[in-house]
Amino acid sequence: MNVKNINKDNLNLRRTENNPLTILVVEDSPTQAEQLKYFLEEEGYRIISASDGKQALLLLKTAKPILIISDIVMPEMDGYELCRSIKADEKLKDIPVILLTAMTEPEDVIMALQCGASTFVTKPCDAISLVTTIKYLFANRELDSRLTGDHEMEVLLHGRKFTLNPSNSQMLDFLISTYETTVEQGHKLSQSHIALQELNDQLEQKIEDRTRELTAAESIINTVREPLIALDQDLRVVTVNRSFYDVFKVNPEETVGHLIYNLGNKQWDIPRLRELLETILPQKTTFDNYEVEHTFATIGRRIMLLNARQIQRVWGKEQVILLAIEDITVRKEIENVMGKAHEELEALAVELKRTAQVKSEFLANMSHELRTPLNSINGFSEVLYDETFGPLNEKQKQYVNNVLTSGKHLLLLINQILDMAKVEAGKMKLALSSLPMKSLLNEISLLVADMVSKKKIEMVLEIAEDMPNIEADELKVREIIYNLLSNAVKYTPEGGKIGIRAKKADSKIEVVVWDTGVGIASENMEKIFEGFFRVDTPYSRVTEGTGLGLPLSKKLVELHGGELSVESAGLDKGTSVRFTLPIVSGRMV
Repeated sequence: MNVKNINKDNLNLRRTENNPLTILVVEDSPTQAEQLKYFLEEEGYRIISASDGKQALLLLKTAKPILIISDIVMPEMDGYELCRSIKADEKLKDIPVILLTAMTEPEDVIMALQCGASTFVTKPCDAISLVTTIKYLFANRELDSRLTGDHEMEVLLHGRKFTLNPSNSQMLDFLISTYETTVEQGHKLSQSHIALQELNDQLEQKIEDRTRELTAAESIINTVREPLIALDQDLRVVTVNRSFYDVFKVNPEETVGHLIYNLGNKQWDIPRLRELLETILPQKTTFDNYEVEHTFATIGRRIMLLNARQIQRVWGKEQVILLAIEDITVRKEIENVMGKAHEELEALAVELKRTAQVKSEFLANMSHELRTPLNSINGFSEVLYDETFGPLNEKQKQYVNNVLTSGKHLLLLINQILDMAKVEAGKMKLALSSLPMKSLLNEISLLVADMVSKKKIEMVLEIAEDMPNIEADELKVREIIYNLLSNAVKYTPEGGKIGIRAKKADSKIEVVVWDTGVGIASENMEKIFEGFFRVDTPYSRVTEGTGLGLPLSKKLVELHGGELSVESAGLDKGTSVRFTLPIVSGRMV
């Protein structure tokens, strides 16, 4: 239908302020009525509206529009009945009527012809189709008057007889409208076909992508070393990975599609597994570290750790149960062995602790019992050596001096053993007081001055002027410094050097006792803090020592809350002993 050259001035209908072109819209849907009104008012028409056929007839008593557009399906009075009423009225019969319908059946066309409708427009309609139909209708009014015929015809359709008395122009309009509708529906079908084809292509692409993803997922699952098994809601096997076949010595034919409890001649009919799958898992979507112990006919006794997940399938609403199985038999055996070993070690530790306590008590008692008579021996030896009760010849004096020297060495050993026993037993107490460290270091250096001069050793003192007083046990600190300084003298050959460096270091003091003596081999560095250990060198073999001075000093430093460490570059390269003590003690007295 070509309406490009149609002009409203050629319609014999001129719009003026006193003669607006009015269209009656009969539509029970407010939304569609408003849409039609909007379309037509944009074209310059004046619109009046009715919601059904009866209301429309009331409006037509006072108004005579140039056109009536009516829906067919309406309450009270439908579009067919309204059209018949209009065509039966002498005053209204010349008004053209356009019916809005889906027109899906041939009966719709016949009934529209019967009631005298001018043409129809399919729903849902767009503005272009509706306005084009209106323009065409008015452009052919003159042709309509020439083609009007008065003849009757009968139409048999689907077993029903329809009697029609249409004009030729009415028939032509309906044929054109039907043709346009058919063309439009064909166009829509073509567009729908294209859209469906695109959707089909997209769907095939998604299926192809999903297939690749599933293939990749299956490959990943097959690389997992632990056995994996997927079950449907009926607990039948959907799939398993390669590791499951390898571990449990089964094949796909006797696995996939079978109830899990029936696998391997009912080897999987395990009460603990039933509890997991039938009782626990329905209440929880996940479950971890569920231990199951069972003896299999093919692989023997196994302890398994099960992890279960309920997973929604991508296609459909069906869920699957993914079961991961870890064989922890060997791990359990190792844990049992380690558990027994741990119990044995704990028992041994208790016994060692008891033994150490008994040893410490024994040493303390023995040291006490030995020290009493030894003090008497040393005392009488000093009296004899000083010739208090008469002169001694040279040989007698030498023998008495040997007894006195050995007695003092033995007393030192006993005292150190007693102190070590107290520290290890936790019975050593500190008598804290304020110690002037600068003067204390100078004083102890004087105690070894005689030994230093006899061996022709140079002693260097580097004591900071701002050396603070510290809170410590004076006797224990004296013993620490004397032990370290006497060791330095003892293990430094004639012509060597020893020294003390002391300074404040934040909340502590730091003291370093160094020498250029025999040094310590690297393999002995871990042994020097063991009781009674002495560095084995030709020089140390002729030097007196108990092997307790350094270990005892370390324990006394740590008892104060400090640290002691030893450094040596090796044999004949000297030694440095560094220790720290807190300025303010945090220890209980």
